[in-house]
Amino acid sequence: MRLSVVVPVRNEEGFISEFLTSLLRQSFPLEQFEVVVVDGLSTDSTVQEARSFQERFHSFKLLSNPDRITSAGINRGIEASTGDVILIVGAHTVLPEDTLEKGMRILEEESEYAGVSGVSVMLLSDVPRIRAIGAALQSFFGVGASHYRTGLKKRRETYNAGYTFFRRWVFEKYGGMDPSFVRSQDFAFFYKLHLAGEKILHCPEIKFLYHYRSDFRSLFKQFFYTAMYKPFIFKQLRTFGRLNNLVPGIFLLFLLVAGVCGIFFKLSLYLFIGAVSVYLVVASVASIAASIRFGVNRFWYVLWAYIVMHFSYGAGFLSGFIRYIVFG
Repeated sequence: MRLSVVVPVRNEEGFISEFLTSLLRQSFPLEQFEVVVVDGLSTDSTVQEARSFQERFHSFKLLSNPDRITSAGINRGIEASTGDVILIVGAHTVLPEDTLEKGMRILEEESEYAGVSGVSVMLLSDVPRIRAIGAALQSFFGVGASHYRTGLKKRRETYNAGYTFFRRWVFEKYGGMDPSFVRSQDFAFFYKLHLAGEKILHCPEIKFLYHYRSDFRSLFKQFFYTAMYKPFIFKQLRTFGRLNNLVPGIFLLFLLVAGVCGIFFKLSLYLFIGAVSVYLVVASVASIAASIRFGVNRFWYVLWAYIVMHFSYGAGFLSGFIRYIVFG
């Protein structure tokens, strides 16, 4: 089977060269895969860096995505690809030498699955803040049952995958990413496959190293806008998915109502204080555990990452619910 690696990019200066270099070092034969880079009108040196790799790959395509939307870029890359298997991956990623080989081998062995996915592993950093954000993003308390971030000890079927080796017929049968989804287009696609009965196999032995967000402001924006589009996706798919998608929004709404009512009623004030206290205690314990596991020497950075992630996601979800469900 031949593989197509589709890479949607925009302003990935400083990352794309490292990513493409990791592809050149793969144990999987270079002549058996192609690279399709789709640029969303970058304003930095991304295109120039990508072009410098053209002659080093047997098959390399550099396309333009004038819509500048990730879903449109992915679709354009899939249409231009020729592989029997399609891997969609971002330029913030670095692939260990055996990633492509393992993915292709397991996909061939597990013929009943529409695709096989791997786990996103934090690229170690000496910066405590970045290391803490990565630790929070790879913990169950931080992201729930997102197997592609937290990983599992053994293979398991999943609907919430990340980097996935798809069989080409998946896109021929179900189409590409929905361009109306500016964000969370991958979540929507995976959930559509899940509702259709297609199976994705999570394989913890397939590793993708990842450069996580470097500051809390970027982390806030990532989770806020990701969550904001979830109600729109649920509306389109006519489902609210699993409970973990709703918990941050419900919790934030409870705090807002209890806090406002607490101005007038003592019971509401006690409920507000109690809920915040329980959250902070649990989050602190989870922060210490994640700090030990990932070698972060400032657990309060992990704690703050949890707070930013959960409350920005909750705020984004409530904003999207009002925008797309109430007034949509």
